[in-house]
Amino acid sequence: MSNPPDYKDISSSERTPLVEWLLNIIAEQQKIIDKLSSKVCQLELHVENLDEQLLVAKKLKGQPKIRPSTLNQREEPPISAKKRAGSEKRSKKTSFVADEERVIEPVELPFGSKFNGDREYDLQDLLLKRHNIRFLLAEYVTDDGKTIVGKLPEEYQGHYGVTLRGFILYQHHQCRVPQPIIVEQTQ
Repeated sequence: MSNPPDYKDISSSERTPLVEWLLNIIAEQQKIIDKLSSKVCQLELHVENLDEQLLVAKKLKGQPKIRPSTLNQREEPPISAKKRAGSEKRSKKTSFVADEERVIEPVELPFGSKFNGDREYDLQDLLLKRHNIRFLLAEYVTDDGKTIVGKLPEEYQGHYGVTLRGFILYQHHQCRVPQPIIVEQTQ
């Protein structure tokens, strides 16, 4: 489709009232188009400004920088000397308390060897052992023949201690150990 001829090129003999009316409409539309075109340019600048403000407010850096693949390269990229925050190791022996110390001598020792000190090797373990308590309940007889006996503390009612009952309940409910295995453990 070719461009229409410029309306200024229309001769005055061809300018009828209808043509004049159409030319006026075209001129008004051209003014509106120019006005809207400048408005669109202003709005585009405003949107770009708002986008920049939004990136600053969200603390975004814009488009990410994507580096080329290093799969086919033979050289290793240099690793920075900085460590990641929180990756430093801490000593775990500061809170370690030894309940028992054992000295272990070498099995065979050549003649003339000199003692160089002890090398520490820490081991953590859990000790479960039986602890039976025999309560001697004092018994008194009154003058009228009644017997008065000392009372057990509440936590020792029944024949099993608090720790043993807690261990059995923990094993059964938390660890889902079946009852026959618990009976086997406690005998």
